[in-house]
Amino acid sequence: MKRMAFLAASSFVLGVALTVVFMRATSTKVTQTSAPIINKDPYTMSFADLSSDLSSRQGDPLDHYTLYYLSSIDQNTIALLRKARSEAKHEELRAYADQIIQRRANEVDQLYAWQKTWGYSHH
Repeated sequence: MKRMAFLAASSFVLGVALTVVFMRATSTKVTQTSAPIINKDPYTMSFADLSSDLSSRQGDPLDHYTLYYLSSIDQNTIALLRKARSEAKHEELRAYADQIIQRRANEVDQLYAWQKTWGYSHH
């Protein structure tokens, strides 16, 4: 069973990677500057790593990476808060989680809109 799950996950990852390569090769430039491919996983990076990575960037690359990191962090926070909203023991925590989920969802929507407008979209 574990082997089948591993094979399914591997096939999915390979499919995504091939899709990205194909789309990158066949896409046209959306803006005057093409967005770099980001190969970093913000979920495995510490805040010190994120800060260090951003400190070496300016202009367009800084904008691109900032939007990518912020949207990834917000998505992870939303996932955590959804669990708290549905399973926390204390009503106060469930209510807090619900408020933050709505706010972060709006923030993610804004970040994605900017990514798309500025040609950085990975979605």
